[in-house]
Amino acid sequence: MPDTQIIIRLNAMGDILLTVPVLNELRHRKNKVIVVIHERWQELIPFLPAQIKLYRGAKSFLPLIRQLNYLKPSVLNDLQGKAASIILKYLINAKSKTSF
Repeated sequence: MPDTQIIIRLNAMGDILLTVPVLNELRHRKNKVIVVIHERWQELIPFLPAQIKLYRGAKSFLPLIRQLNYLKPSVLNDLQGKAASIILKYLINAKSKTSF
């Protein structure tokens, strides 16, 4: 069974786009990939080969956490390392969690 992987990258448009090769490889390996980005980058969605969940600030925390936990992710990668992504990382249930 393929892993469900969540990648959190809320800011930095360039960093979001630099994840595209990794997203392609994960999809090629039949993983389900969900990327969490800030809503200000929603115009990038057509270029990202993954399911996208938008972060809309603190008011969206609880609904977003519920949605992501419902997906029962096996892997969570926090590429942000900022307060919001760290909070998300700790409140999302995943078997494996990493931060960069």
